[in-house]
Amino acid sequence: QFYQSNAIADKLDDSLVVSQKDIFSWTTHLSWSPATQIWITPDEITKLGTSYPKFDFDYTLGYYSNTTNSYHKLGLTITKNFNFGSWGAVSTALKGNTLFYSHDLDAPERIYQHGNALAFYIEPQTSDFFLSLYPYAYATSKRSASFFIEHDFQGRFLDRIPLINKL
Repeated sequence: QFYQSNAIADKLDDSLVVSQKDIFSWTTHLSWSPATQIWITPDEITKLGTSYPKFDFDYTLGYYSNTTNSYHKLGLTITKNFNFGSWGAVSTALKGNTLFYSHDLDAPERIYQHGNALAFYIEPQTSDFFLSLYPYAYATSKRSASFFIEHDFQGRFLDRIPLINKL
């Protein structure tokens, strides 16, 4: 049976064509939560949390095996959650990425925003997620920065509307 290639470049533009197919990529992730308090029991270790934000550092080294070209991708994400009791909770995320390279990058090596092009809500697994964003719309090969804020009222308003509170 014959299959068609998943060539999205035919539908959008030539910048999504992959010209260098052999690549070695290595990614390192470091997560740091300063002053995290823990509770140690004989059976487990439980994180009690911290009042400081969480820092996530990412570094990716990409090396093309058929040439001497390489690239470096650096990323930093700072997240912080605030609890307002009966008024819900707010989660924030500040994210920045940058690329260092000396040649033209192919489409897979660019910086993409996490997003979902669907018109209905899918609960994201991370706080740095755009709803209704086409994945290739804001790809960049230089640097990017984004800020996310989400307030969860935990039913404070919708629980007061008849019939909706039954859902």
